[in-house]
Amino acid sequence: MASVVTAAGLAISLPFTYFLVRYVSKPTPAAVLLAVIVPFWTSYLLRVYAWQAIHRREGRPQSGPDGRRPHQGAIDAPRV
Repeated sequence: MASVVTAAGLAISLPFTYFLVRYVSKPTPAAVLLAVIVPFWTSYLLRVYAWQAIHRREGRPQSGPDGRRPHQGAIDAPRV
């Protein structure tokens, strides 16, 4: 599976980089590269903020998705 994903990544990225180097004028490659990188960067930032919300100051989430405490008494205070 990893080799298939690697091959697919190379099949997409090599023609893109060839086009970027060969046919795009000098000031434009930075803008094109930025347009490709920014969506991945924002996705990474959103995941970081989501993990921060999950692992807030109190430690693990104190309740389940339905609002009830699934492990009553197991986690009353954060570990120090």
